[in-house]
Amino acid sequence: MDEAHTRLRDAITELHGALRAAAWDDLEQAARLTQEARQACDEWLASVEAPTAT
Repeated sequence: MDEAHTRLRDAITELHGALRAAAWDDLEQAARLTQEARQACDEWLASVEAPTAT
């Protein structure tokens, strides 16, 4: 598994746990984790869409 995929998996796992445990007063943390997960997703997507060196 490549590094970008690992970061994506970890971000999604952390976000999932936070959302399950979040109360209304934790929405700021949930928003931050959502942004981190989106960034990890964007990085992973860029890594799989990147042209391979030949």
